[in-house]
Amino acid sequence: MPDTDQSAIDIAKSWLQRLLNAAAPTKSIVGAYLNYIDPYLQDWQLMYYRDHWDRLREIKSKWDPTWCFRFPQGIPPNPPCPNAAASRIKSLYFVVSLTLVVSFKFFYA
Repeated sequence: MPDTDQSAIDIAKSWLQRLLNAAAPTKSIVGAYLNYIDPYLQDWQLMYYRDHWDRLREIKSKWDPTWCFRFPQGIPPNPPCPNAAASRIKSLYFVVSLTLVVSFKFFYA
């Protein structure tokens, strides 16, 4: 039986200890999926984005200045948009206008 094979148990414990030692530099107290940000990392910006943080914030500022698409440890715009509400209203007007134009052309063309 594998459950009582002391050699197999020792090999598994050794492998698990090596895995924990390899993960220790991150100082994370929980595991995380590889493509999800671990909320317990101290320097998550550096760990996940390396030296691209500033460039990614510039891109975020251009394409999502109101930070509509956000999540914990997400990339905030740089600098945060002071009139986020006004910008969001402009975006909403644009979407509604575009929807009306497309609907009109579809139904009355």
